[in-house]
Amino acid sequence: MNPDIMLVLVSALVAMVNPSLLAATTVMMLLPHRKRLMTGYLLGAYTTSVVSGLAIVFSLHGSSVVKTSTHLLSPSGEIAIGAIALLVALVMATGHDSRVRGWRERRKKAHAG
Repeated sequence: MNPDIMLVLVSALVAMVNPSLLAATTVMMLLPHRKRLMTGYLLGAYTTSVVSGLAIVFSLHGSSVVKTSTHLLSPSGEIAIGAIALLVALVMATGHDSRVRGWRERRKKAHAG
């Protein structure tokens, strides 16, 4: 498939949740230096996001809006849960879960029949 068409499709899928982004990317795709324009647009969006985020964080730093959080799980517990989730994703991606799928299908047929 043509890379330009793929770029348009990906841009359309991402932009469908933001109409102004859709308009900007559509116009930029029709102009001659689209790669440079899209890169500038992306860097501008990153800069705006980071600057506004930092402004919010530093303006709320000493206020009463910010409260200390309570940790229900230790960092090692969160790492363990993340590792388990990655392991499950790896097992499903490699197809090693076929025994479980077969067992579920046999169980479903036994309950239905």
